[in-house]
Amino acid sequence: MRRRPKPQPGKVEEETGWRPGPLSELIYSQPGSGIIDSAHHVFRAHTATYLGVPVEQNESGRIQQALLEG
Repeated sequence: MRRRPKPQPGKVEEETGWRPGPLSELIYSQPGSGIIDSAHHVFRAHTATYLGVPVEQNESGRIQQALLEG
């Protein structure tokens, strides 16, 4: 049974400088299935508000906005 991660308020803002609006899950993957237990969840923010430069500078190598249609 797959567990959905619990939201961590402030984590996205701290690491990206953006506050996401409503989220929907796009992808769930276990890239190391059979080797390690490492669940990857990818979410889509339907809206986002720019707050400024990320506070946590060492966790993100690159922050990029990807526009999705639909």
